Amino acid sequence: MEDLKYFRDANKYPDLYPEEVSRRELKEEIKEYQENKATSEAGGKIIEQQEIHSSIAANFEEVLGSIAVFKLKDEFKNDLAELEILHNRKVAILKFLHNIVDDVNNYVNHINNMSSQKESLDDGEKYRAVMGSSDAARRNYHNRLISDIKLAVRQININFNKDFPEELRIKEEKKYSDRKGFSDQEIASALAKKEYITFSNKQGIFIDLKNMPKDPQGERKYIMNWAFDFYADLARLQKDLETEIKKETL
Repeated sequence: MEDLKYFRDANKYPDLYPEEVSRRELKEEIKEYQENKATSEAGGKIIEQQEIHSSIAANFEEVLGSIAVFKLKDEFKNDLAELEILHNRKVAILKFLHNIVDDVNNYVNHINNMSSQKESLDDGEKYRAVMGSSDAARRNYHNRLISDIKLAVRQININFNKDFPEELRIKEEKKYSDRKGFSDQEIASALAKKEYITFSNKQGIFIDLKNMPKDPQGERKYIMNWAFDFYADLARLQKDLETEIKKETL
């Protein structure tokens, strides 16, 4: 019974068992990825898409578009100092979003590669060695994706989200080097020059963080599912991001 419990737990929470990567564990994990998200047919390659297919990608596209056209209020459109700050912030955040696209690509492709590898490894010892290394890399890709999502959400909240608390926005703004020496009143005055955005996900922006489980394993599962939904439209989103970054950096 203890062995049965172990394998059940290992299949459900693979990141709690990083040192024991058995054929059964990995087979079940990869099967879940493939069945739930139907992305393995891509063979680890990005498929060109003409239209957005998932609501998750559509939300990301909406956020990207809103940031791309974000501006100061009309009466401050000639404020060169604030325009420069806004431009630099937009470029930085567009690059944060590009990191997320890269993270999803690396993460899902790695899972697809693990699926291919497991079919060609017959020797048990070699299988465990190769799959153990691959599983460690998978967790690294996953951790990087979670970290980059939280970083991007935080920056978008501070700079663009109308629903972000003003007192917290001022506190966070004081941490930017371009606000060095500004008083709270001066920062508040500068922030009042912006036309902030109302996002559908008030706290999560392009991902619904409000409904994300609080426990680490639940969080990882939630991000995994989000990544596979996102991956279906990866090529389109990557192209749109590169276009916007190019516009801002010309």
